[in-house]
Amino acid sequence: LLLLLDADGVGTVLTEENFAATLQTSKSALVAFVAPWCMACRAVMVELGHVHDALASRSSEVIVAQCDISRETRLAERYRAWRTPVVLFFPNTQVLAAGL
Repeated sequence: LLLLLDADGVGTVLTEENFAATLQTSKSALVAFVAPWCMACRAVMVELGHVHDALASRSSEVIVAQCDISRETRLAERYRAWRTPVVLFFPNTQVLAAGL
């Protein structure tokens, strides 16, 4: 189980370049599509931290991460994350092809 966090505890931003490769490091992934100016997104990230802790106690193989839609517009379009926050669960990350 992995919660991708930066030094500020904000959550590492998944990019177009690392999205598929990062998700494929685990069986499943929970990704929050967020924007830095979105207050509701900050609240969601706090809750995802709790989800991470609960999953970690069960030795789950789930990545919990975020994608900044203000920078990663192509990913936002691909996953229809036009409004924030959007949280998507990828139950079988192995089916993702490179670049998806």
